[in-house]
Amino acid sequence: MKEFGTIGDLINAYKALPCDAYIYCSKSVIETENLENDKYLVIESEEEDEYVETEDGEVPKQAYDLGMSSLVDVETFKYILSFQYKLNPKTLYKDCIKAIEYYLSNDDFLDE
Repeated sequence: MKEFGTIGDLINAYKALPCDAYIYCSKSVIETENLENDKYLVIESEEEDEYVETEDGEVPKQAYDLGMSSLVDVETFKYILSFQYKLNPKTLYKDCIKAIEYYLSNDDFLDE
């Protein structure tokens, strides 16, 4: 399990994240889609040994104990950011957040 203090820290580390993992954050972030004000956990599949059933599905106990829910799998997160950087190699932090939020709302990549 790896903890990130901000979405910026997570974005900066995206290339090094393991693809067989999920990103977790507080449920309020998911509901409001305000990604800037939270910490994030990346938990690899092999680290997930105990789950808790919630209204949103199963969540690893480590994330549940911290009041977190699943945001997105790491592989998709990497695709979102890779696509964004492919469109504009000089993409700014705010553009990355916008691309992530767009994907979470539309299940599609932002291509502007």
